[in-house]
Amino acid sequence: MKTSNRATTVWEGSGKQGKGSFSTPSGVLDAASISFRK
Repeated sequence: MKTSNRATTVWEGSGKQGKGSFSTPSGVLDAASISFRK
């Protein structure tokens, strides 16, 4: 998974499962909190 622009992605967890949130220059967007599964 790639990030767009200068947004920073912080993933918490290990392996194929984890939760992450996107951080932007404006601050951390809680609404952008997402979960992914590979």
